[in-house]
Amino acid sequence: MVDTILLLKLLLDPALILTAGLVGNRWGPAVSGWLVSLPFTSAPFHAIEQGDDFASNASVGVLLGMVSITLFSFAYCWLALRQKGAAWRYPVLLGSGAFFLLASFS
Repeated sequence: MVDTILLLKLLLDPALILTAGLVGNRWGPAVSGWLVSLPFTSAPFHAIEQGDDFASNASVGVLLGMVSITLFSFAYCWLALRQKGAAWRYPVLLGSGAFFLLASFS
Protein backbone atom coordinates (compact mmCIF):
# COMPACT_ATOMS: atom_id res chain seq x y z
CA MET A 1 0.00 0.00 0.00
CA VAL A 2 2.79 2.44 0.90
CA ASP A 3 4.66 1.73 -2.33
CA THR A 4 1.51 2.38 -4.36
CA ILE A 5 0.92 5.69 -2.61
CA LEU A 6 4.55 6.73 -3.12
CA LEU A 7 4.33 5.84 -6.80
CA LEU A 8 1.10 7.82 -7.17
CA LYS A 9 2.69 10.83 -5.46
CA LEU A 10 5.68 10.67 -7.78
CA LEU A 11 3.49 10.44 -10.88
CA LEU A 12 0.53 12.67 -10.04
CA ASP A 13 2.42 15.81 -9.02
CA PRO A 14 4.37 16.14 -12.29
CA ALA A 15 1.22 15.22 -14.25
CA LEU A 16 -0.68 18.00 -12.49
CA ILE A 17 2.05 20.53 -13.28
CA LEU A 18 2.16 19.40 -16.92
CA THR A 19 -1.61 19.65 -17.17
CA ALA A 20 -1.57 23.12 -15.60
CA GLY A 21 1.06 24.22 -18.11
CA LEU A 22 -0.98 22.95 -21.04
CA VAL A 23 -4.14 24.52 -19.64
CA GLY A 24 -2.24 27.79 -19.17
CA ASN A 25 -1.17 27.76 -22.80
CA ARG A 26 -4.74 27.19 -23.91
CA TRP A 27 -6.84 29.29 -21.49
CA GLY A 28 -4.34 31.53 -19.75
CA PRO A 29 -2.47 31.70 -16.44
CA ALA A 30 -5.55 32.43 -14.32
CA VAL A 31 -7.15 29.09 -15.19
CA SER A 32 -3.90 27.15 -14.70
CA GLY A 33 -3.35 28.93 -11.36
CA TRP A 34 -6.74 27.75 -10.14
CA LEU A 35 -5.92 24.23 -11.28
CA VAL A 36 -2.59 24.14 -9.45
CA SER A 37 -4.10 25.52 -6.25
CA LEU A 38 -6.57 22.66 -5.90
CA PRO A 39 -5.44 19.96 -3.45
CA PHE A 40 -5.62 17.08 -5.92
CA THR A 41 -2.39 15.44 -4.85
CA SER A 42 -1.97 16.25 -1.17
CA ALA A 43 -5.30 15.98 0.66
CA PRO A 44 -6.31 12.48 -0.48
CA PHE A 45 -2.90 11.05 0.38
CA HIS A 46 -2.89 12.71 3.81
CA ALA A 47 -6.29 11.15 4.50
CA ILE A 48 -5.14 7.71 3.37
CA GLU A 49 -1.81 7.77 5.20
CA GLN A 50 -2.62 9.70 8.38
CA GLY A 51 -6.39 9.67 8.73
CA ASP A 52 -9.21 12.12 8.19
CA ASP A 53 -8.50 14.26 11.27
CA PHE A 54 -4.91 14.87 10.20
CA ALA A 55 -5.98 15.71 6.64
CA SER A 56 -8.59 18.14 7.93
CA ASN A 57 -6.11 19.91 10.23
CA ALA A 58 -3.49 20.02 7.47
CA SER A 59 -5.99 21.59 5.08
CA VAL A 60 -6.85 24.31 7.59
CA GLY A 61 -3.15 24.97 8.13
CA VAL A 62 -2.53 25.26 4.40
CA LEU A 63 -5.39 27.74 4.02
CA LEU A 64 -4.13 29.87 6.90
CA GLY A 65 -0.67 29.82 5.35
CA MET A 66 -2.12 31.05 2.08
CA VAL A 67 -3.79 33.95 3.90
CA SER A 68 -0.41 34.86 5.44
CA ILE A 69 1.26 34.74 2.02
CA THR A 70 -1.48 36.96 0.61
CA LEU A 71 -0.94 39.50 3.39
CA PHE A 72 2.80 39.50 2.63
CA SER A 73 2.05 40.15 -1.04
CA PHE A 74 -0.30 43.05 -0.32
CA ALA A 75 2.06 44.65 2.20
CA TYR A 76 5.02 44.28 -0.15
CA CYS A 77 3.12 45.73 -3.12
CA TRP A 78 1.69 48.59 -1.08
CA LEU A 79 5.10 49.77 0.10
CA ALA A 80 6.95 49.01 -3.14
CA LEU A 81 4.52 51.10 -5.17
CA ARG A 82 4.90 54.05 -2.80
CA GLN A 83 8.70 54.04 -2.79
CA LYS A 84 9.05 54.65 -6.54
CA GLY A 85 12.35 52.90 -7.17
CA ALA A 86 13.76 52.99 -3.65
CA ALA A 87 15.43 50.06 -1.93
CA TRP A 88 13.67 46.72 -1.95
CA ARG A 89 14.62 46.00 1.66
CA TYR A 90 11.79 47.97 3.25
CA PRO A 91 8.97 46.29 1.31
CA VAL A 92 10.47 42.87 2.04
CA LEU A 93 10.81 43.66 5.75
CA LEU A 94 7.29 45.04 6.03
CA GLY A 95 5.82 42.14 4.06
CA SER A 96 7.75 39.59 6.11
CA GLY A 97 6.69 41.24 9.34
CA ALA A 98 3.05 41.14 8.26
CA PHE A 99 3.43 37.47 7.28
CA PHE A 100 4.99 36.44 10.59
CA LEU A 101 2.53 38.51 12.61
CA LEU A 102 -0.48 36.84 11.04
CA ALA A 103 1.15 33.39 10.99
CA SER A 104 1.93 33.61 14.71
CA PHE A 105 -1.76 34.19 15.51
CA SER A 106 -2.99 31.38 13.25
